[in-house]
Amino acid sequence: MKEILHIYIRVSSETQSQDGFGLDVQEEWGRELCEKIGFTPVIHNEGSAKSSNDNLEKRPVLMELLSKMETGEIKHIYVYNNDRLSRNQQTWGLIRYKIKSNNVLLYSGKNTSPQDLSDPTQDLIFGVMSEISIYDNLLRRDRLTSGKFKKVKEGGWMGGPPPYGYKNVDGYLVVDPVESKWVIRMFEDYLRGDSTGDIKEMLMSNGVLTRRGRVKFSLGSIRNIIGKNTHYNGSYIVTDRSRDEVISCNCPPIVSPKLYIDVRKEFKKRSYKESGRIKEGRELGEYLTKEFLRCGHCNSSFGVRVNPNQYRNHYFCRGKENEWNNSGNDKTIPCKNRVRSIKIDQTDKVIWESVCDILENSHIFKETFKDTIEETEMTSTKSKTVSKKNTKRLKEIKSDIEKIQGYKTTNISQNIIAELPENQLRDLLGKFDDEISKLRVEQETIELEQKGISEKNNWVDWVKMFGKNMEDLRSPETTFNDKKKMLKSIINSIIVLSDDKTSHRLVINLSVNWWNDNLSWTYKTNKDGKRIKDGYILDQGEDVFTTDWINTKKN
Repeated sequence: MKEILHIYIRVSSETQSQDGFGLDVQEEWGRELCEKIGFTPVIHNEGSAKSSNDNLEKRPVLMELLSKMETGEIKHIYVYNNDRLSRNQQTWGLIRYKIKSNNVLLYSGKNTSPQDLSDPTQDLIFGVMSEISIYDNLLRRDRLTSGKFKKVKEGGWMGGPPPYGYKNVDGYLVVDPVESKWVIRMFEDYLRGDSTGDIKEMLMSNGVLTRRGRVKFSLGSIRNIIGKNTHYNGSYIVTDRSRDEVISCNCPPIVSPKLYIDVRKEFKKRSYKESGRIKEGRELGEYLTKEFLRCGHCNSSFGVRVNPNQYRNHYFCRGKENEWNNSGNDKTIPCKNRVRSIKIDQTDKVIWESVCDILENSHIFKETFKDTIEETEMTSTKSKTVSKKNTKRLKEIKSDIEKIQGYKTTNISQNIIAELPENQLRDLLGKFDDEISKLRVEQETIELEQKGISEKNNWVDWVKMFGKNMEDLRSPETTFNDKKKMLKSIINSIIVLSDDKTSHRLVINLSVNWWNDNLSWTYKTNKDGKRIKDGYILDQGEDVFTTDWINTKKN
């Protein structure tokens, strides 16, 4: 029975597979050697494995060969060059030990004589040659790295695909006129309040394709563009790890410095890590208040547990979970003997109703609502102001018409314009008439507006509109997104406090001072000596609202 020669083939890069040392060449050399020595070939193809990550975990075929060496299944192994096994000194030391300790004969190149590492002389020569091979590899890599970073220092591109918005022209980054337009649009939309999801939809609706020709940008690539890549501001950092050197490189900017800085601030502000929120990996539902909740005893954020089969529908304090993650054991945490889980539906309902109570009783919110209505609608208060303004303007128009008619009549009667040529006279009189016509059109428009103001049934009662607005907010028809938008506009955080395991309170930290704000009337004395109201002053309230105790029992 013929001996088996196990032929191990590998390339360390795509270029190596094309420069004469590819897998097919290595296999051909191995088979030719088998014919010369009369062995049966068995091919073990590792494929492409980068020498920069030369560790056994990423070399499953070689791992299997080493394992079979230990069991005695392999006694002869072939590589076209010893560096196919490894160029890493530490990894190569382990492979050499396995070959030597299991009395495996190593063939390489076209040499029919194997290397027997159990022989001291051959082991010494093999060790020296291996060290030279490793040294040669380090020099070659150092030359390649030096050349690349020298080019970078001179303003060239380091290699690889350029960031979206740029193209590589003769080794230098140049702004792509088409892609850069959408980069600017992404920055502008994000600063206006659009989410990365909104930007994704915007790009798709405009038919913008990714570099790979796909119709959908990933959210990660959009986040990289607006929140991570510094190229768009005109610079980027490259690290030469072999020399522990950091190189600052310049490139053409795409967005203005102000837009770049503003977007970065907004990106940091919205990030979960910065705000202390934790994003759930895969939330199957919509949760109204989870992102605001924090434990008042251990300052942990709240997560979600939903399992209908186990009657779970809770927001829960992550304090215990965080302790396990940070220390590997369950230490005593401040909220251990307190409420750590609160009902989702109950909590969302209490917080939403509390916010509605705050808004409905806030004088400042009412004033804001009134100002908004008065900008577009006619109210009782606005009607008085507009009517007074219109009356004054009608008097001015009447006076202007009388003056112009008087000038026209006086000039003609005094023959001041009678001596003018007929065409000039006609033009001058026409200008008098045109001005009078414009004033009369304005007069008619204002008189119609005054008529509408005088009819009270056309007025808008902002107080009733405010009441209707609050009814709409409390209505079951109010959408989740509308509620979420309202909460985000006035809430910073919500602290969960508990004294025991049966009840808790919620401390709502507002971004506005609308709770318990105050309206104070001002007075003046009229001609008759009577004291009458002369307006009011709004005093800011508190920015913290605390709910009553909430029972957390299942029933």
